[in-house]
Amino acid sequence: MRRTRLWALLVMASLAAVPAGAQETRGNINGTVQDSSGVIPGATVTITNVDTGQNQQLLTNGSGYFEAPLLQPGQYRVTVDMPNYKGLTQSGITLSVGQALTLKLTLEVGAISERVDVTAKSPLIDTTSVSSGQTYDQALISGLPMASNMPILLTRFAQGVVSPTTQVQVLSGQIDGPTNAAGTVLGGVGGFNYTIDGATNAGSSRRIASAPNADMIEEMRVETSNFDAAQGHGTGASVAMMTRAGSNSLRGTLNQQ
Repeated sequence: MRRTRLWALLVMASLAAVPAGAQETRGNINGTVQDSSGVIPGATVTITNVDTGQNQQLLTNGSGYFEAPLLQPGQYRVTVDMPNYKGLTQSGITLSVGQALTLKLTLEVGAISERVDVTAKSPLIDTTSVSSGQTYDQALISGLPMASNMPILLTRFAQGVVSPTTQVQVLSGQIDGPTNAAGTVLGGVGGFNYTIDGATNAGSSRRIASAPNADMIEEMRVETSNFDAAQGHGTGASVAMMTRAGSNSLRGTLNQQ
């Protein structure tokens, strides 16, 4: 009996030492191309990252469906071309960290040289996920005040997070305290799980390993409930950071502490 218990303890210890799997922070854009009578197979769909200029071409399948996986967060433009139809361009598409966007693109009969331009004026909702939390995009990260220019401290303002009552020491890109230093999940359940660019960002004693400044972060997502097993071993909230990948435009910032 003692030997059985010893083996059980050894197995549990080895499982606890296994690091959490990476979280997928890239997103995808999918959708259906149709006309007034039904779906359109064989249409050419071009998805372009506006910031970098990178693009990929896809063909809709027999159901008029297309999907572009593993896309970096950012601004995108989608164009559709099909013989005997007017070309369609939809711009103003914002893809967030780990988000899946579903588009319904409707073509009109006409010459292929004619084009219909559509600008997305309202946020596109990810209907494939039931998770809740807060996404901090570039506009929020660059516009909101934060101590030491560290976006991680914005997590305390996410929905479902309770801000700590004591001031946390912040120095040289590090937070002095456990994972709840930036807040705790409503009800005080568990601790935070940190990732950066899909890889774990957990330090010792449940601390965050690295807290980059605002100039290095493209977007940050705080998941507080209903997230799936891809978030790793955290039992509280999950904080996913995506670093800036750069673009074809030259820019810079100046900060004074």
